[in-house]
Amino acid sequence: MHVKSYWVEGSPTLPSKIMVPASELLNVSAYTPGDFHQFFDDPRTRAQYLKWAPLLLEAEEYKAGNRELGKNGDDTVEDSGDGE
Repeated sequence: MHVKSYWVEGSPTLPSKIMVPASELLNVSAYTPGDFHQFFDDPRTRAQYLKWAPLLLEAEEYKAGNRELGKNGDDTVEDSGDGE
């Protein structure tokens, strides 16, 4: 399990942690732009693509420079605080 500490801007500065099994993480560093095509373009895996699409498309956006790392300058994920 990987554990990351995070806080939500505007909230009390109490430390919080989220635990996620390593099997549920996507290694964005290893992602190459266009990788999603291997799942989407193949009719045998297209149905499964829907469950991976949000992660793969976020990785695509990150690699395109449209997403930033956490404010700490590391790979911290910051919760938007809206429960989503």
